[in-house]
Amino acid sequence: MEVQARTEDRALLEKLVTVAERACIVANTLRGGVDLEVRVV
Repeated sequence: MEVQARTEDRALLEKLVTVAERACIVANTLRGGVDLEVRVV
């Protein structure tokens, strides 16, 4: 999964994406069956 956003604070965006990924029910469900990668581009 790729996340894109216009921001001047990339570190904050990466932190928010990490928090969202950890809390995402769908990502947590899929994680057991597929290789799920989340990254900021």
